[in-house]
Amino acid sequence: MMTSKERVRAAINLQKPDRVPVAPLLEWYIPFQAGITTKEFIFDFDKACNAIIQVWEKHGKDIDYIVTFPYKFLHYLPFPTSHSVLFFNWIIPDGNELPQFREYPPIMKFEDYDRVMEKGWVELLRDVSVQHVLEPLQEIKKLREINLEWQEVRKVQPLAACYVMPPAELLSFARGFQEFTIDLYRHKKKILEFGEFMIRGTIDWAVCACEAVGVDIAFIYGGRISASFLSPRLFEEVCWPHLKQLVDGLAEKNIISLLHFDGDWEPMYPYLKELPQGKCILELEKSDIYKAKEMLGDRMCIMGNVDSTILRYGTPEDVKRECKKLIEICGEGGGFILSSGCEVPLDTPFENVQAMIEAAKEYGVY
Repeated sequence: MMTSKERVRAAINLQKPDRVPVAPLLEWYIPFQAGITTKEFIFDFDKACNAIIQVWEKHGKDIDYIVTFPYKFLHYLPFPTSHSVLFFNWIIPDGNELPQFREYPPIMKFEDYDRVMEKGWVELLRDVSVQHVLEPLQEIKKLREINLEWQEVRKVQPLAACYVMPPAELLSFARGFQEFTIDLYRHKKKILEFGEFMIRGTIDWAVCACEAVGVDIAFIYGGRISASFLSPRLFEEVCWPHLKQLVDGLAEKNIISLLHFDGDWEPMYPYLKELPQGKCILELEKSDIYKAKEMLGDRMCIMGNVDSTILRYGTPEDVKRECKKLIEICGEGGGFILSSGCEVPLDTPFENVQAMIEAAKEYGVY
């Protein structure tokens, strides 16, 4: 029988493991189930790491691919993403609330394109606690040890080393989506110029993060550059060049791109066929995952996408029924990881997440 990590790596390599790997995306579900606050899950390294282990054990140690880091590493590292408190207006909980993102007023004005390209993102730094910024940097060695423990002792694949965004996706948050949309039509060249400025640093940051924490997977978020917001023509002109450059650059360093793509990506599937074979995991939320398997299954691992509404409000039988269909179609021939459509809602019944795991064990054996 394969270990969890072997199972996931076989799927990434477009091979058949012993069974379909199962990997519900557990984020705020973890502190909810472990009985700690969201504030503790962000800031308390030991409590957060112990909570992850506790939830993994409660689910029978059968989750194959899992988040392994406290969320300070998402919110407080000094590289610009939409989740970075250093640049964006986040309200971080002082108790048990969820973090809240305030997009307006946007952090970038039009003149900031040139200012940032000339002087760097330091121009847009917010006033945040120095302690909160230093802690994740000081704890990177501890995180590396945690990741090695997951891989070498528990034989489980950590989700990713870092969170990055293609430049156009990042701009949609920094400019605010309304202003970004205007820029797409009036200032397309400026967006492309900014993308060229950002892309090398984004690749270098991801490579350094992977080396530092001992995980060879980078989490790449895409949502606002999907067909839910943009036409394929605009995507091809403004977004695709740098997304492809990002994935290609990571592949050259033997880093897997976890493409966490929310929204509708089906019209963009033909572009994704150009990405390097066996170097991507396509994690879908609402897109047609069956079409993705048909069109892209020989190029990249497909991951998803049990409906979060079914997970939260359905019965275990509803969840298993959904999983069975996904496994039968997307699991054919290997190269598939059973997961949730984006993250599992924090108050999802334990039995429903467990039903996903049981479905993989019952229906996913090759």
